[in-house]
Amino acid sequence: VKGPRQMGKTSLLARGTQAARDLGYRHAFTDFQKFSTSQMASEDQFYKLLAATLARQLGVKYDFAEEWLDIFGPGINMDNFMRTVLEGLTEHVAWFMDEADKLFGVPFASDFFGLVRSWHNCRATEPNGPWNKLTVVIGYATEAHLFIQDLNQSPFNVGRRLELSPFNIQQIMDLNGRYGSPLNSYSEVESLFALIGGQPFLVRRALDALATGKYGFNALMEQADRDDGPFGDHLKRVLV
Repeated sequence: VKGPRQMGKTSLLARGTQAARDLGYRHAFTDFQKFSTSQMASEDQFYKLLAATLARQLGVKYDFAEEWLDIFGPGINMDNFMRTVLEGLTEHVAWFMDEADKLFGVPFASDFFGLVRSWHNCRATEPNGPWNKLTVVIGYATEAHLFIQDLNQSPFNVGRRLELSPFNIQQIMDLNGRYGSPLNSYSEVESLFALIGGQPFLVRRALDALATGKYGFNALMEQADRDDGPFGDHLKRVLV
């Protein structure tokens, strides 16, 4: 799932976890923003932490002392962990990764994403293996090919790609209706669109401000570029 910041990737992934739950899948959600710099400084520590959090979310037990062996190295240990988990479950597993961009700069990024790609490839090379029970969903904003030079190691050019685009005017009108139509006319919809485009976060922020009565339409438009205006936090982030 690809799109710039504040386009709704995390929200879409969250809805995906609900869909997985409805389908009876085991599911896990990994937000790489929660991983500290020190936790990603060591490749082995990163993989072990990743595996431990997955085991907890999926509700499975794994004997790290007996199974996670130094001789294998972090990548093979992670691969063995995933294989053991999948073989031990009857349900399908959906693993949602959010903010994958944070990994692009670490030294072992290509190895990690190459491992994820290998699980996709194993569906074909091991037709009787457990990999058909695994679905991986990755949310990211930055162009992956800038960081992963070997396309044969990239999971970003296989599977189904969803690229999130800004809302068009019709979609803003639809969302406006869901908010109780705080934009009172088509001309107001056009004026808002001319100001902020269809950026989902800003559209939602505007409609929420109008629907809750925090701003009237004219005040929203007049204060849109102010530090203390409805879009102040967004503008500060862009400025920084």
